[in-house]
Amino acid sequence: MVFAVTAGLGLILYPAAGKWSSVYGSDQVIKSAFGIRWIAYLFLFVLGVIHLKYSNWLALIAFAFVVCSWSIIIVGGTALAAQLSPVGEGESLGLFNAFNALAGVIGASLGGWVAGLWGYKFIALVAILGIGLGLLLIFLIPVNQAKEK
Repeated sequence: MVFAVTAGLGLILYPAAGKWSSVYGSDQVIKSAFGIRWIAYLFLFVLGVIHLKYSNWLALIAFAFVVCSWSIIIVGGTALAAQLSPVGEGESLGLFNAFNALAGVIGASLGGWVAGLWGYKFIALVAILGIGLGLLLIFLIPVNQAKEK
């Protein structure tokens, strides 16, 4: 139920993310959304370790940020993939969508299995590391330099 409500709220962010990408640039939008997602997973990890009185409610709020940030990431990512592509836009967007779908299948297939083996704290830790690596990479490859190559 929480996912459905949050995903519904995330729908509102799609047009906003497109507008933000036009105004601030897709790279800035993605950096911000990944930052929000990184903080939300860090919060989930900390809640899994320290167990506060209202940890369940706080975890639901952090989860809502994880879900809503996806709307922003996918809009900014699609625009950035087209913008940075050394090949045609159609080809780059096809590859972007193919890898996005593959990531979804792998994540869905392995996520429950890994959580069953090592727990949800481990999933949050892997997300923190993966998102951190993604943030590092997007900061290391500025959009204006990628366009010049």
